[in-house]
Amino acid sequence: MVDLGYAYAIPVGDQVSIVPRLGATAIGALGEGGGGVAAGFVVGAGFVVIPASGLGFRADLNYRSLTASYDSDDLWSVSIGMVWPGKDKRRTSD
Repeated sequence: MVDLGYAYAIPVGDQVSIVPRLGATAIGALGEGGGGVAAGFVVGAGFVVIPASGLGFRADLNYRSLTASYDSDDLWSVSIGMVWPGKDKRRTSD
């Protein structure tokens, strides 16, 4: 599965952002009875919690509408993950 899209982080607090996204998606499969490719669009939203230092958290809810030459399907997905902010870029020197 491949997603290509646009996402924008909207800060809602010092360490929290909401991230809406919109894009295109493609999925392919190959098996014993043959294979196929489907394409469509993806729309979703997520939130990210990034502390000033240490490990952060993200969660996403996405909706995909896929169309192949013979059928169409809708797919909802939920993903969670860890975020490592790296160097703290919010600090400023005095």
